[in-house]
Amino acid sequence: MGGVPRTFAILNAMFAMILSVPLHLFYIGIPFGVFMHSLAAWLTRRDPHFFEVLVRHLRQPHFWN
Repeated sequence: MGGVPRTFAILNAMFAMILSVPLHLFYIGIPFGVFMHSLAAWLTRRDPHFFEVLVRHLRQPHFWN
């Protein structure tokens, strides 16, 4: 999947296609999808466990709420 976790790649492609196809915003959706995939690949190269840690962080209850 281009060096990113499978779930993120699928969600990113779906979001880019939702922007591109039904809304006819190809000039926004496709570059956005490419940019997000490049950013995710760069983050994964820097830290292979980045997305696992992010998901674990988002599941924690918020302390200050």
